[in-house]
Amino acid sequence: MKRLRRVFRLFVPLVIAAFILSGCANLPFLSAESTYSILTVAADGTSQTSPIKLPWNANTAVLHKLLLEASFTISDLHSDATSTDSKTASVYLMSVFPHSKSMNLNIDGVTVAMDVRSIQVEVQGPDVGRVILNKSWALQGISDPNLTPAYLDFLKMLETQSAAKPQG
Repeated sequence: MKRLRRVFRLFVPLVIAAFILSGCANLPFLSAESTYSILTVAADGTSQTSPIKLPWNANTAVLHKLLLEASFTISDLHSDATSTDSKTASVYLMSVFPHSKSMNLNIDGVTVAMDVRSIQVEVQGPDVGRVILNKSWALQGISDPNLTPAYLDFLKMLETQSAAKPQG
């Protein structure tokens, strides 16, 4: 009986920790089921959108890591987002949802329920972690040092995939 109690005392906290770490909390999350693009904004203000299309044999774990880091960035937003340099090029991970997606966002420590039609997360540039909701509301997300490396890993994976295509 004592052995059963010891096992139970170890098992219950592990199960609870697993639920917490697996993300059962109601946080905004970018998933691979959505459609994503890379939005590049040049220093002169011109922009180019490139849809993300993965080949069938792509390493989707790299995309999942990028989405996880972007999701972490949008999990705590602050309204004091100010651009440090508007004359510098920036790259955003952008998702436009076909229908509004209801999200509970933590903005300035307050949970705000809102319908989101688009999200842009700056992955490279002067304000990494800057989040633009519905193409109009700029907020500052968590400063995640893993966001830019995850994006660069994603680019390397795409380059590797395009180099591996047979010429014909």
